[in-house]
Amino acid sequence: MRTKRIFVFFVLEMVLIFQTAFCYEGQKFHFVVSDAWILNDSVKQEQLYFKNRNKLINIQKRYALMGGDDVGNGGDNLRKKFILESEKILEELNHVLEKYDVDKLKGILDIKYIKVMEELQICQNNTCIHTPHAVAEGMIFLDKNAWGSLNGILNNGTDYRNLLIYLMVKSVGKNISMDEANFHYSELGPLRKKGSYTPYCDMRIISQKVEKIPRALSIHRHKTDGDKAKKIAMDECQNKKLRGCYISDSGYDGFLKWTSYYAQATGYEFISSVKTEKEIRFNKCEKLKQCENLFENAPLGQIKSKDFRILDSMIEENCL
Repeated sequence: MRTKRIFVFFVLEMVLIFQTAFCYEGQKFHFVVSDAWILNDSVKQEQLYFKNRNKLINIQKRYALMGGDDVGNGGDNLRKKFILESEKILEELNHVLEKYDVDKLKGILDIKYIKVMEELQICQNNTCIHTPHAVAEGMIFLDKNAWGSLNGILNNGTDYRNLLIYLMVKSVGKNISMDEANFHYSELGPLRKKGSYTPYCDMRIISQKVEKIPRALSIHRHKTDGDKAKKIAMDECQNKKLRGCYISDSGYDGFLKWTSYYAQATGYEFISSVKTEKEIRFNKCEKLKQCENLFENAPLGQIKSKDFRILDSMIEENCL
C-alpha cells in the first residue's frame, strides 16, 4: 500500500507541476510563484504589518515614528519562553550549530530583536498573508495568537524546537532551509515530558497564488546612441512599475547615416489569484509528505505510534 501511495503521489506531482507551474496565456508564458516566495524567505520590515485598534499598521513606520516595544497582555511571557527554549537548543547543539556562528545566535536572543505582534501579516505586491512568524533585517517577529494562544505553537503539545532553529539561523543572515533545520532537530534528545510531542510541521495552506508574468514592452529607438535607447526602454519599464526590468533585445539596423539603434525592455507583473481545489489539495498532500519525513526523523522516542497512524490516514485521504 505504501509503495502504491508513493507512486500515485509522484504521478499527481508531475501532472500538477505542468498544470500549475507553467501556464499558457495567449503567446506568453508565466509561472506561479510558490507560497515559500512570500512566507519563508527573509523579508524587509516594510513588508510587515500588524493590527492595532482594528487598523493595519506598517511595522517599520511604527518603529520610526512611535518607538516603543511589542504588544503586552502575554507578549512578554511568550518572548521569554521563546528565548529560554532557544538557549537550551544552543547549549545542546553547540557543536552542530557552530557553522552558523553560535555567538551570533546567542546575541539574537534578546528582547531588542524578538518582537510579538497582533495579527502579523506579510504584504507583497498588494497581497497580504497572515503569518505566524517572520524574519526581517535581523529581527524575529512572532504573531501573538499563533504562538501564545491555548492552541498556539508554544502550548499545543508540539515540539517546536525545529522551528526555533530555523528562525534563529535565518535572523543572523545565514542560509538555512526548513529541511536543514529539521535535520539539526533530529539530533536533539527527546523532550523529557509525559505524552507524545509531535514536531512542528507547517500545514499552512494559502488559498491565494501569485503569478509572475513577463511583459515585453515596445521597442525604443535612438538615432546615434545605443545606450540612450536602452535607457529609454528601461525608464519605460520602471515607469510602468514592472519588477526585475532588463534589456531583452537591443542592436542596430540600417547603414551609414541611416543607421539607428534600438532596445526593448522586459519586466515582470505579479498578479494574485485564488487557487483551484486541485491546487490546494496538491499543496496539502505535499505538506503532509514533508511531515511524514519529519516524523520519521524526530528524536528517538519523541512520537507515539498513534500519531504515525493519524498522519498516515491523512496522507491516504489527501494524496490518493
